[in-house]
Amino acid sequence: MKARLFARYGPERGRDVEFGSEATIGRGRDNTVVLVSPEVSQKHARVRFDAGASAYYLEDLGSLNGTRLDGAAVEGRERLAGLHLLSFGDTAELFFVELDRGPQEPAASEIGDAADRTRVDAEAPTLPPGLRSPAAPRPPGSTTRVEETPATLPPALAGDRSAVAERPAAVSRFVLEVEGPTPGSFPLAEGDNLVGRAHRAAIRLRSRELSRRHATLRVAGDSVWVRDEGSRNHTFVDGREITGETELAVGAELRFGHLVARLGLAQPPAGGGEEE
Repeated sequence: MKARLFARYGPERGRDVEFGSEATIGRGRDNTVVLVSPEVSQKHARVRFDAGASAYYLEDLGSLNGTRLDGAAVEGRERLAGLHLLSFGDTAELFFVELDRGPQEPAASEIGDAADRTRVDAEAPTLPPGLRSPAAPRPPGSTTRVEETPATLPPALAGDRSAVAERPAAVSRFVLEVEGPTPGSFPLAEGDNLVGRAHRAAIRLRSRELSRRHATLRVAGDSVWVRDEGSRNHTFVDGREITGETELAVGAELRFGHLVARLGLAQPPAGGGEEE
């Protein structure tokens, strides 16, 4: 397993390090990735591969200015997958990318003198239907018309952003009322609603009590269910820790760690009652 840490912007621009099971980040010269920013501690953070989980994890090493993963503060270990932006203090940033295992290089004996020739016997990959045009067979000896109209591309690939605007999710009649120092009322959409610190969470709360993916509230018609997503501080319903998906009643108390919330009903707009 291999991964890369690289910078494209800021004072660390140009740094590019490929590593295997572990990489440390900091100002000290003994780190795998040495950063020059004064915001960075001598031993700031570490990325380590966990063979048991078959995944890389990011952890802060008690730095003075903290470590952030995709904008959210890192507490304990945070799992990495795909591409992420890692921030160290306020000025140093690195991209993390996990490298896929590519095909092995052919042995020299298998290459022979073919290195000097172009392979023409390999089949071209099959294109998706949206990228293929139903061209009629050409008679032998015919030439290619370079002015011919190309295949019609799907709107998302043709650059027509107006044609691919996302449809808003259907909002249910339920809301999550969050209590505490940062109270708020969050309408729940039909389907899954992720609660946590992740950027893509439907209910994103900047609280140290929450994991990046803490819990999911699932709305199915007139029913609401909650399940914990393996959070660090666990999820509770009416004071009891849940271990599986649990149905909620209106008014039920939820706790994400020590953060308290309640399931409520959305208030109808003024004058929006049913007509007589």
